[in-house]
Parts: sequence; structure tokens; C-alpha cells
Amino acid sequence: MQFPQEPSDGSATLQAGSANHLESVLAMRQPWRVLADGSDMPTTQFEWTVAAMNQHAVTSRPYIAYVNDGSNLRAVLPLVIKPRRGVEHFQFISSSIPMPIDIPHVGQDALAMLLTSVTKAGRPIFLGGMVADSPATAMLREMAQRNKGRVQIEDAQPISYLSVPTFALQDRINSAARVSIIATSYGLSGGPNDVIFQYVSPSLDQVMQLFHESLQLQAAPRGKAKPKQSRNSRNLDILEFMRTYAYNSAQRGEIRFSCIRLAGRLLAMQMLQVRGKTAWLLTAGNLERFRDTTLGTLLMGETIRKLQQESIERLVLPSPSTTETGETRQISCVDVTIYPFSSRALMAKMAGRVSGLLRRRTGETRP
Repeated sequence: MQFPQEPSDGSATLQAGSANHLESVLAMRQPWRVLADGSDMPTTQFEWTVAAMNQHAVTSRPYIAYVNDGSNLRAVLPLVIKPRRGVEHFQFISSSIPMPIDIPHVGQDALAMLLTSVTKAGRPIFLGGMVADSPATAMLREMAQRNKGRVQIEDAQPISYLSVPTFALQDRINSAARVSIIATSYGLSGGPNDVIFQYVSPSLDQVMQLFHESLQLQAAPRGKAKPKQSRNSRNLDILEFMRTYAYNSAQRGEIRFSCIRLAGRLLAMQMLQVRGKTAWLLTAGNLERFRDTTLGTLLMGETIRKLQQESIERLVLPSPSTTETGETRQISCVDVTIYPFSSRALMAKMAGRVSGLLRRRTGETRP
């Protein structure tokens, strides 16, 4: 992972604050981009937070904590206020999306001030999926050592990735033939010459066209309605989030679409973001009839062929369903919970202990 570098001059006066409305966050666009420029993680980017703020349910309240020095943004942590085990917590703004998170900052003094200001708000803080070896996590580990019981750090589900340079590619002609065989066996006609592997860095017009086209691959099967979410349980409209995020990131030239088409018909698609030497698989889908086939694996091979041409070093696969493609490696992550001195935090800590006791008795893993 890439992280912002420490500044050479830490003499500036720091100020902590928070933004709760989209208009205030939009005014932070340029300094936020400068701050997060050294990070290759989508979740640290300004565009990620804006997309999440646009799509959160009305029951969730954003709280964008930051530290600046009067002219530059020195640390930022986008949070949302939402219930966890019956108690209001600060959580990362896109906690329902399985992506690793971090706290972009320059200078330990700025990070310390940021964490102190959020803690003073009195709500317990849950940061799920923090990258285990980031500088921010290192400071949180120091806090856990100094404040026994008030800061808890536990291992979380790791994130898988593929090494792009060492990935063994299949012959493209054979891949096209296999796509044709699969399609024919499932009722579509077309030979290997009708198979097109498409890989594009789309323009703003193209990104919306491709995204809308991909919706047919993510629709519920006929006769099966999508599960309904109650108004109170709804966390984030992920489909609308990805639509907004794809458009905003395409303006920076970071979005890629990789597709398989047979005689013009879309069979499978992957949407990726490329930052630095890392590509992130944001979403993927096949036509429903091909969900249990190797079509996604064949597309992944062709995607990596193109990523090799871009000198990308790794492809991160946040979704567990994509980790069957090739030999994967792992990015270690941790869950961090901070309990300030408050009655709300005490209630949350007691609820956490009860939940942990129940998990140990039933043998369940951490959610």
C-alpha cells in the first residue's frame, strides 16, 4: 500500500474541525486531493466520500473530521453516525462496502489531533477493515497500549489481491473458443470469431453508458425479487454510490471497464479503478445464466493481460467471490474500536462484551 509521506515542516498551527453537509465537503476538494495523492486506496479519496454522502440513508448522519493548518488539509476521516448493537457509533462512511480503509494524514501531530477531536465528541468509534500496516494503524496500536481497554484492535477479514506481473496468462484464441463453447451450451449462438474482449478507459459519456449497460448483469433473476431493505436498516445505496463514484473517478482517468461480448451482446463485465501501481475491482457481473460458469475467470485473465500492459503490480479483489481466480495474496486488516469517557461508550463496551461472549459460546466468527 502507498501512504502519504510525513511533511518536512511541522511548525504550522493545526486546527481540528468537522463538516456535516455536502456543500462544506465540496469546498475541501482540492486540499483533500493533495492530501490523498500519495495513497492508492479508493476509500481515502475525496470522490469516495462525496459519492457516499450522496447516497446514505436519511437515518445516517455524516461527520467528516479533519485537521488543517490554515491553508492545507493535514488529516481527514470521513465518518457517519449510525447505530451499532443499539448504540450510536462513529463508523467509516462506507462501512457496508468490503474495501480496506485508512486515515490519510501528514504528520503524527495532525493524526493525534484528529483522533483526539473525534474522541471528544463522546461517541464510540468503530473502524472496520483498517489496513494493518499503515502509519495510522501504528498510532492506534500505541493508543491501545497506553489506554488499556479503551482502544481495542482485533484481526479482521483480510483483503485478497493478485500479483499482476506474475499472473499466468492463457492463450487469447483459446479463451475466445472457451467463451464460445460456454455460450453455446447455454443457448447462445456464436463462434470464437464473434467473441470480443473489450477493455476501455471510458470518457464521461462512455462511463455512464457502460455502467447502465452493466445493470442488466446485476439485476435479480426472473421470478426472484431483490430482498427489501427497511428504511432503518438501509446503510448505503451501493448501486447509486458506484454510479456516482465511477463518473467522478472517470474525470480523473482512473476507471476501466473490461467486458466479454458475443456478437455484440454483453456477457460479463468488470469495473476497475487504477491508482498508481494498483488496480481495484469495484464491481463485476455475468449474465444470470452464466453465474456458475468460468466466464468470470476467462474475463479476469484478459483484464490482467491489459493491466500488465499498464505496468500495474497488483489487482485487489475486495469481494470474496472473486478470490478463486489464480493464486491470491492477502492484505492484513484490523477492526479498531475506540471507547471515549462517556455513558454512550460504556453502553457500547458492555454490548460488545455480551456479543463477544455469545460468539465464543456459539463458535461464531466476528461479523
